Amino acid sequence: MVFKVKSGIGKTAVNAGRPKCVKPVSGGETVTVLENATLNHIVFMYEGYDGDNHKVVFTPRETISPFFLDGKNINEEYFKLNDSLDFETKNQFIFTNIYATHVARSNIGSLCPRLTVNVLPVNEFTPVFNPSVLVVNVPEGLPENTTVAILNCTDADKEPAGSPEGCSQIIIQSGDNVHPRFKITNKQIVTTKNAINFDTGDVTFTLIVVGIDSSTLDPQKTGSMAIIINIDPVNVPMPSFQDLSYSISLPESTPVFKEVFDVNATDRNKRPQGDLAYKITDGNEAETFMICQTTGKMFLKRPLDFESDASLVYYVTLTATDGRLTSTAVVNVTITDVNDNVPICTPTYQDVTIYEKTSIGKTITSINCTDEDAGSVLIYRITSGDCDRFQITPSGEIIVTNVLSHGNTASTFHLKIQISDGFFGSIVWVSVNTIKPICCETFKIPD
Repeated sequence: MVFKVKSGIGKTAVNAGRPKCVKPVSGGETVTVLENATLNHIVFMYEGYDGDNHKVVFTPRETISPFFLDGKNINEEYFKLNDSLDFETKNQFIFTNIYATHVARSNIGSLCPRLTVNVLPVNEFTPVFNPSVLVVNVPEGLPENTTVAILNCTDADKEPAGSPEGCSQIIIQSGDNVHPRFKITNKQIVTTKNAINFDTGDVTFTLIVVGIDSSTLDPQKTGSMAIIINIDPVNVPMPSFQDLSYSISLPESTPVFKEVFDVNATDRNKRPQGDLAYKITDGNEAETFMICQTTGKMFLKRPLDFESDASLVYYVTLTATDGRLTSTAVVNVTITDVNDNVPICTPTYQDVTIYEKTSIGKTITSINCTDEDAGSVLIYRITSGDCDRFQITPSGEIIVTNVLSHGNTASTFHLKIQISDGFFGSIVWVSVNTIKPICCETFKIPD
């Protein structure tokens, strides 16, 4: 658009050109900002140019939140932050619809090149051990590299692509300084070559374990846990589990009171000193399991429901005692999904009226069904009554596939629709009534 203005000397002044972007440069620019940047932090500076020396402003024609444009001086505007950033939620913003425009006419201008803002993470979270305190019992005299405990150290910080997650290093900070009996290998507490001897005072070790996060962008953070290792003398036989940890999967359809596991601890003492008593001491949320005190057999105590239960993984801690010594084991129980819900359709009967000349391919109604089972895919099928006039789509829409007229009489089709999730099924009935279009006859009014 060209403007002509009368000048004082009888000549004509012409608007030499539209406002243009100088920055971002042609081809676009990429900038970075830390996720903990403060409000009003300057991320970028837009620069413009106008051949007639008119002031250039920058007009976004897209949402630019969490940023905003703030004028610096003629032909320059700051691109600032006006809300908090979170690398774990969104780590890149791309802006392609910001214009350099005339200060008084926002419709006069040119599109600026693309601006890409990459959000960089900062080290926000401290490593966490789960559990934060662990008590284990081990016998004296264990050979070197015997696993005593498995460590679980996590970090909520999301690292850039290709960087390690969680704790990059775990060390024993204190509690085993003189002639160390324990060390950390592959995130496990294992024994060293130094012998553990109950008779020389090796009764209890309280280890402070420190996890160091994997961040490479900021000062690293640490988290800690305590591990209390009780040493049991071997000259007094103690209850023994085959493993310190067990893992089982349990379908949600498992009947109540069904045996789900047998811990089967042993004790080398002769009876009655060798008789063991079993107990669940932790991890039994909602009283889901029970154990037979004399046999160690674990049973399901209540019905399971994959779709509604608050917990689908249980870490059930069991103890076995002979009255003097006690051993502990953990059973990791994972609840698995089972197809145990019938598809629910609303309504189960429909009455539809259409013209007999309804066009082929037209949708006349839809079947609405749901299934509470996670991940279920419903299959719709017309099993009878369609007379090759209708089909149903995978999403449950009934469409016309053939001519509906049948002589001079109206027709009614009773469609039986079967809905299946691959195991359970439901039925919906649809009555389709066809009618002729209402028309007018031409007649002559008598004289």
